[in-house]
Amino acid sequence: MNQVSAELAECDLKTIEDQTINFSTIYQRQTTLIFFVRHFGCLFCRERVASLAEALPLLTTHHLNAVVIGNGHPYMAEGFVEELQLPLSVYCDRKGEAYRLAGMQRNFGLNVTSVKHAWRSYRAGNRQHKVSGDVWQQGGVLAVNPAGQVLEAIADQSAGDYIDIPKLVERVVLSGLT
Repeated sequence: MNQVSAELAECDLKTIEDQTINFSTIYQRQTTLIFFVRHFGCLFCRERVASLAEALPLLTTHHLNAVVIGNGHPYMAEGFVEELQLPLSVYCDRKGEAYRLAGMQRNFGLNVTSVKHAWRSYRAGNRQHKVSGDVWQQGGVLAVNPAGQVLEAIADQSAGDYIDIPKLVERVVLSGLT
């Protein structure tokens, strides 16, 4: 995907206040890293969001924005934000339409590798919570500039796949298209 499709750009998301916005609203002002999470109770998603929170100063230095999209209800997203004290916007994709159009994977996602990932995440202090969304959905990230160009696209293949956020930021900045 080199450009966000018109269909994805117009896809409806919900804010934690249950307001409807278009997907394109997320990246129209500055290049944005759009993190898709499996569901709001996911052990791996909590790990990824904690890594993202740690990397926020790096994003700020490079004038990048970051948001999270999950597939649960707005009240689930609100609980996720409050519990993790997230200083970024979180949106809901109730129908999974944005996930599908962005090329994210939907599969069982649990295998020997994901068990190893779970152990890594658990040792880091992350815990699985009540399922809050679609457990078959895998995460990933899109980096999109205000022109709608996709600078980077990563779709997790299994639960707990690791994304090195500082290296992702470096690739996005080096693209020169931010």
